[in-house]
Amino acid sequence: MNDSAFGELLADGAREGRDFDGGPFPGTGGSFLAVVDVFVAATKAKNAKNALAFLSGIDDPATQLAFTRAKGSIPVVHNC
Repeated sequence: MNDSAFGELLADGAREGRDFDGGPFPGTGGSFLAVVDVFVAATKAKNAKNALAFLSGIDDPATQLAFTRAKGSIPVVHNC
């Protein structure tokens, strides 16, 4: 599964601990893994304007919160 599986399972009505669960990969107890989404835009691409427009909005804290809630992850930018 990809790193959005948690959010997808919750969106489909599954409950953690009842319908699915997780655990550390053998030998990784006590380790921490960070999965980071990276968005890159080639400034000389045909659609560079659209790519840069996307990037100008994705770093907005409200956008990141909505994105990570849907994905089931923790936002990098967080205003509380």
